[in-house]
Amino acid sequence: MNRRQRCFQIFQALKLSSLSSIRKIADFTTLSKSSVHRHQQAMQRRDLHPESNLWEIPEGYQWLRLLVFATVYIFGIQQGVGCEAISRFFHLLRLQNVIGVSPTSLRRIEAQMRELASQLLFTDATTVKKPSSEY
Repeated sequence: MNRRQRCFQIFQALKLSSLSSIRKIADFTTLSKSSVHRHQQAMQRRDLHPESNLWEIPEGYQWLRLLVFATVYIFGIQQGVGCEAISRFFHLLRLQNVIGVSPTSLRRIEAQMRELASQLLFTDATTVKKPSSEY
């Protein structure tokens, strides 16, 4: 189970039940008490704005990832907007506490997207079937 999945589990245990102690949440989620405590502290640090709870549920986090990838693709790759400007955009949306939106992180995401796109294009070009000459 990755870090995000553990965080979702703890969030659900906190919101969907009357579990209030770290020990009860740890028993409910089968995580260690120290892990539950660490995740609770991280959730409190992220919970700075009214929309913060949206990113704690899987659907909200998936939407957030889609927003980041779409923004990097449309503005960074297609339109040539720099990663510094895209980073400022994400800071205006108050997402810096939820995901990595530094210019360096965005450059890494952009490079991974370009690499993946080139691999997909190369794979598609080599697997296209040529029409047979036989009729």
